[in-house]
Amino acid sequence: MSGVEATLLGLDLLSRPSLVASRVGGELRAAWGSDPHPLVDLGQRVEEVLGEARPSVVGVVVGPGSLLALRSAASFARAYAAAGGALGVGLSSAEVFAASFPEVRELTVLEPVGRGRMVRTQVRDGVAVEEELVTSDTRFENCCVVGHLSEERSPAGLGLLARTPSPAGLIEATLRALREGRSVAPRALQVRYVVDAGVRAPTPPKAAGREQ
Repeated sequence: MSGVEATLLGLDLLSRPSLVASRVGGELRAAWGSDPHPLVDLGQRVEEVLGEARPSVVGVVVGPGSLLALRSAASFARAYAAAGGALGVGLSSAEVFAASFPEVRELTVLEPVGRGRMVRTQVRDGVAVEEELVTSDTRFENCCVVGHLSEERSPAGLGLLARTPSPAGLIEATLRALREGRSVAPRALQVRYVVDAGVRAPTPPKAAGREQ
């Protein structure tokens, strides 16, 4: 599938409010949620941007980020794509933001992953070149910083270029992934979250000593 005439659906449930976008017959459509919870009215918004069309490809942001939002997005995308016989495409936050700002050669993408930690991805010319786990008090020199960061989660004094990707960027990232042959059966969509983001392994119980 080349994607030239394909009807595309894109889902970004990390954004607040969550973003749904589509490309139908070459026309870009988008709908933002009206509630902080990403699943509220999601099905209604999907139908709103698709109309009578049915997507052949469903692109969904699968991480890194909030585990609850990622699981919700992947579960919805799997069910919706499978019901309509569509393919699935998993997208990273970094590539969606990069596609949203094609005129910016270098971006720093920050994604909160819990416990005061963030994943920092450096994007150059649309390609992720470096990724690391950082704390919220890390200083950032790059002025072009984006990410799904609320006011409370943003590092102090950091001015963000954007807190959400654009609908066009979401659809463009989906189209690029399709052209790269990254589409999969819906059940193969997997979320990507950081398991060591400040979460400590449980301490093994001490062996009981013998009474002397």
